[in-house]
Amino acid sequence: MIEAKPKKATVWDVDRVWYPDISTTYCAKGRDGNPNEVVAYGLEKSYFKTSDIDRWSYEFNQGRPVETYGQAADMFTAFYNKMYKEDEKTRILTKEQTIELKQRLLKGMRMGDVNIIASRVQLTDGLVPVTHELESRRVYQSAFSDGLAPFVSYWMYVCGMNYGAVVPTILEEDGGERLFVLASDSRLFTIDSILTGKTLQFNKRDSIKNHYTARNIPLSDLAVIDDSEAALPLMGEVQQAGGLSVGFNVLPGQVPKFREAGVPIIKGNSLLPFAELVLQPTEANLGRYCE
Repeated sequence: MIEAKPKKATVWDVDRVWYPDISTTYCAKGRDGNPNEVVAYGLEKSYFKTSDIDRWSYEFNQGRPVETYGQAADMFTAFYNKMYKEDEKTRILTKEQTIELKQRLLKGMRMGDVNIIASRVQLTDGLVPVTHELESRRVYQSAFSDGLAPFVSYWMYVCGMNYGAVVPTILEEDGGERLFVLASDSRLFTIDSILTGKTLQFNKRDSIKNHYTARNIPLSDLAVIDDSEAALPLMGEVQQAGGLSVGFNVLPGQVPKFREAGVPIIKGNSLLPFAELVLQPTEANLGRYCE
């Protein structure tokens, strides 16, 4: 049961919440060349089959082969959130495999190019006024993302997050390798650093819980917003503790999972209602703004 009191902290997801698509996909679509090496790697690791590629091409690419980095990024995403194996129950890729493959697509990109691509995305309606409103009300704002670290960190910086956690990403810099860990990392604007396509493991749920435990902020004071069913276990915990959890821009195929979990979804494609839900999380407002 949600406690109808203003929430003290927000837990933002970034990809598909702050902008319509996924950070790794935006960057992959900004690259020239072909993704054959990464596709071959996925086949060699038995992450997917040639028949899966053919099926994706037929269902999502008008029967055309995978020829660009952007198409490969779209395919890997579909293998995770839209397409299933022969048993029709298991997704072709796990979340971890999807992250690995899409990061590999970006090997060799400069940080400067990532920042340029990030700066050009169309933001979700209401994002800027909502973050400003919550900042003015002294709500602690955090963002946790398993997207492309430099890309999502760019927007965490611009949106003034108090804290941002990202997938630890290995960069090539000054002839060696360096680890990019937090959105506040000073290397965010080191434009000549190079993506290696390699990352370390990142457990978003644990990262969120550990951060707020360390800050002595209980789950009942959190407001969580996310687009993915992968976040539902944490969102359920927050709700049960009296906090606020809402879905946003949820894929149609995942809507039943949100409903089954009892997590409401904000209607429409604007984030403006989120500010009012954080500050006044009443049943009336949930009924007004969510489905």
